[in-house]
Amino acid sequence: MTQKKIDRIILKFLEDRIYEEESNELKNWLKDSENKAYFEKFIEVNYFLQTKKTFHSQESLDKTMAKIIMVKRIPITSYFKYAAMILLFLGLGYSYQQGYFSPKPVFVNPSESITLELENGALEIINEEGSSKVVDAEGNIIGTQEGSQIVYTNAVEKESLVYNTLRVPYGKTFQLVLSDGTNVHINAGTTLRYPVKFIKNKERLVFVDGEAYFNVAKDKTHPFIVNANEMNIRVTGTQFNVSNYPEDDAVNAVLVEGSVSVYGKEKEFNNENVLKMIPGELASFNRATQKTKITQVDTSIFTGWIHGVLIFKHMKFSDILVKLERKYDVNIQNYNTSLANETFTARFESVSIEHVLETLNKSYGIEYTFAEKNIIIN
Repeated sequence: MTQKKIDRIILKFLEDRIYEEESNELKNWLKDSENKAYFEKFIEVNYFLQTKKTFHSQESLDKTMAKIIMVKRIPITSYFKYAAMILLFLGLGYSYQQGYFSPKPVFVNPSESITLELENGALEIINEEGSSKVVDAEGNIIGTQEGSQIVYTNAVEKESLVYNTLRVPYGKTFQLVLSDGTNVHINAGTTLRYPVKFIKNKERLVFVDGEAYFNVAKDKTHPFIVNANEMNIRVTGTQFNVSNYPEDDAVNAVLVEGSVSVYGKEKEFNNENVLKMIPGELASFNRATQKTKITQVDTSIFTGWIHGVLIFKHMKFSDILVKLERKYDVNIQNYNTSLANETFTARFESVSIEHVLETLNKSYGIEYTFAEKNIIIN
């Protein structure tokens, strides 16, 4: 099953809307230990969302096994559903009795929500319409969330590095202000791992999978390093964009202001191993050849997403579709294979996916059908 399909089935299970066929699919899927861990995390996120308390999975599972013994005469077709609902009752249902839930709790899909993973592994759902406090393991307030932004404080002392991880799904963007004042715009489909507080006399190191724009606070004594898997980008204060989607052929860094040095993740930082960039340049690491190439580019093409602008300049149609899927959280199937390698130029400013599709249809005669989140190009 695809990830989206299993997410949909788990949500239907939580809402008690699952059919027998889907229940059997879920049962077979849960035979894998990694899938069980994913399922448990799904439950944990929803439990925390409703109760703001940690889900004690092992305790609940032990009680579930005891209940299973009592209901062993239940036919196999409904056995799993009943046992799973016991887990839901033990992990979530008690909260009804304690007044934590509204009469009908709203369950969420973590893969479709902005999530913040704390140092202890707990996962919080970010409500983009609300506000909250970010708290560390000692109960200290280390940051505040307002809408689509989290601002970390520099006031709490830390003797060692403690990391948070922010995950932004397709169709959304987010913004972070790190403890040193560095401003980070995070694009759709991106995971950013970063210290809640940078430590004196240590490099400021963060990790990005996906795409992010960094406006780095100046600090000559503490270099800022972005690890993008195969490429490191090192600065002391500047503005640049990093694109490191695992499915892409290359890792790209585009410099807007200041200066940066790029080098391989296995390399030491020295004059022999680094390539230095100036504003207006793109450093592209090709995953197939393991080579890095620097070229002059129009930086607005790579940074327009920060302002909600999509810019395609002589871009292959197949690459355009990937960007549309990320931005609008849609699934696109292209059955017109002759289009895949054709190049197109277009610019869209804060418009819907329907507007994009209609423009492509009117300008280039591209035929499509669109239902819910599924787009088919004929």
